[in-house]
Amino acid sequence: MDATHCETLLIVEDDVFTAMCAKDALEDAGYVVMDLTDRNREALTAARDCKPALALVNIDLRGGDDGVALARGLKAMDIPVVFISGQTSRAQSARTVAIASMPKP
Repeated sequence: MDATHCETLLIVEDDVFTAMCAKDALEDAGYVVMDLTDRNREALTAARDCKPALALVNIDLRGGDDGVALARGLKAMDIPVVFISGQTSRAQSARTVAIASMPKP
């Protein structure tokens, strides 16, 4: 992907190592990661400020925040969501909110 055409992504993940690995891999592939956050409120604010092309969202977030609820808010802003979670059954049950889900290692 060249510099004149890049997709902006939002990563919402409470595990710092996972978030940084995802960020590094995506940036190496030519994407722009606009923000790393681990809370619903911060993610919604970031999404309003600079509408990302896609949000990668963990289902269980810091402080009891719920990634499924966040995904609903992002979907209302027409931002597609991909769940990144170790909870495959919960991600599967919430598939109407996200366009896809990816299991964490």
